[in-house]
Amino acid sequence: MAEAQEDAEIEVPTPVQAEKVFSTQEGTERVLVAISNAGHYIDDRQKEIASNKAEIKKWEFHTGGVAKICAVIGIICAVISVLLGCFCGMYCLLFAIPAAVCAVFTFVRGREASLDGYYNNGRREAIAKDEKEVGMVKEKLNPVLSLIPEDYSSLDAIDYMIKALEMGWAHDFSEAAKEWNEESHRRKVENMENLRLQSQLRTESAVRDLRDLEMANLAFDVYRDVRRRR
Repeated sequence: MAEAQEDAEIEVPTPVQAEKVFSTQEGTERVLVAISNAGHYIDDRQKEIASNKAEIKKWEFHTGGVAKICAVIGIICAVISVLLGCFCGMYCLLFAIPAAVCAVFTFVRGREASLDGYYNNGRREAIAKDEKEVGMVKEKLNPVLSLIPEDYSSLDAIDYMIKALEMGWAHDFSEAAKEWNEESHRRKVENMENLRLQSQLRTESAVRDLRDLEMANLAFDVYRDVRRRR
């Protein structure tokens, strides 16, 4: 955790410094790498937070919720068993046995809930710690992001511009941004082409299904006419 947080550290340049930094390949790459590390760190922590919250919610239903439902069923069965015992003798066993089973199940679930609750306390502490660290990193990240146009502030854009600098396709922020513009346009064209192909395939499939249906109807009509002639 400590190592990840160190990777997310960012040195915030002033606007004047940023102009000089972004005019060089080394300076641009240094700032973009810092932004990328911080952004990925935030994403990883937020995924972990969401996972821990989902586990707690799952526990609350499957352990606490199921135990409560079982306890209610057990109480109902116990009451019915007592009433049947007063008026119908041995028939009370029909509900006494389910009541006993529910009581045992509720006891077992209660012990599991106690143990799971212990582990969930650890999850809640981890959530609070991660949310605090994410907030601290965001405070350092936002001033740097404000120096970059919004169209180039996504992690996809940042990572691609870093690649362009590392590969020698760009030598400053301006050239890296142009490389991203071309890549972004290419991706949009490819996405539109894929959507068009998917739409075409769905249309062709629908046409084939319609043709098959028409052929089936025609065959049925022919069969029906033959049967009538007989």
